[in-house]
Amino acid sequence: MNIEVIPTEVKGIKGFEIALIQHIFNTAKHSFNVHYNYEPYRDARKDLDPDIPHDIVGKHNKYEPIVAVRLALEYVDDRDIVGQKSPQEQEERKEFLISEGVEIHRQQYHHLMWASSSVKVPKDSRLLSGADAICSMLENRKYQGGVHSWEEIEKIIAANKIPYQRDWMKEVYDRMRKIPQPNLAAIKSLRQIPKSKEISTETHDIITGRAHEVLHQFEHDHCYNFYKNSESIIREILK
Repeated sequence: MNIEVIPTEVKGIKGFEIALIQHIFNTAKHSFNVHYNYEPYRDARKDLDPDIPHDIVGKHNKYEPIVAVRLALEYVDDRDIVGQKSPQEQEERKEFLISEGVEIHRQQYHHLMWASSSVKVPKDSRLLSGADAICSMLENRKYQGGVHSWEEIEKIIAANKIPYQRDWMKEVYDRMRKIPQPNLAAIKSLRQIPKSKEISTETHDIITGRAHEVLHQFEHDHCYNFYKNSESIIREILK
């Protein structure tokens, strides 16, 4: 079944608008968080990753409709997945679609580099992927087991059986523990994504601008209505 732009397996487009905007908003915060912990250490002379800013540009980015509508299902109640015969089937169907979105997204450059053991993988790619992995564990992603503490992340890193991933994550982890981390939970709207010396003004502006660009594109192409929606959570994020 094709749910590329409007998920026919979810009750009502109105409710799905909330899920979709939560996905887009949280992706913007994640992109900011990764750059906050990556940019101070990258090679400023060149951007080796073609999909920068992180996760929001390039083929198979998290805003691409085929990816976005699947990952947004994380914010949809299992009971709103229609066409399934039992609660267990509803849950399984949702998990399948989310994992499908994850796998499509993992075709991006930074995921391909993280999966490669080649010594030719640039240092910048290792740093970016290490920050991505740790930042994602600090966030509330249900498909990754929710929010992890620093102690839990340290144990996960130590248990990683892929040597280069373990070593690079440990390097990034040690750096992240030494600096104040952004309070993502306190960021309630796109406008509140802070400007910081750790992230370039250009990257910051692209992150916030891309979110609005994508929301307008969904409205124009696929009948969504974010900016006139009366739901408080949407008004809060867009204010």
